[in-house]
Amino acid sequence: MRAFWTALFLFCLLIGALVCYGIVFARFTDTLASALAALPDTPDGDAAQTAALLCALWEKNELLLHLSVPQGRLDAMQEKLTLLFSYARDRDAIHYRAALETARSDAENLCRFETISLENLI
Repeated sequence: MRAFWTALFLFCLLIGALVCYGIVFARFTDTLASALAALPDTPDGDAAQTAALLCALWEKNELLLHLSVPQGRLDAMQEKLTLLFSYARDRDAIHYRAALETARSDAENLCRFETISLENLI
């Protein structure tokens, strides 16, 4: 009977950890998507500073995302945010707009591609 209660406790602990992770993941992706949506469509004003803050936010939380998002998708998103910052800093309006649209699209799709797998954990 003791083994049953131990197994039940561990199962509940696992489910609780997955729920907490899901909440943290959803909160981060919502923050990222809303910050990208708040960026101006042209690289004027403080767009470069905001893009730099987005890159810093991404780097801070990237380790968390490794648990459930494939490495290739994370690398692609990192590259898009870096390009977005570069184009905003250089005030390259055409490339900035394209990078902003792809970054917004990828941020919205990040939750959709979330899957917890052994490959991601390793």
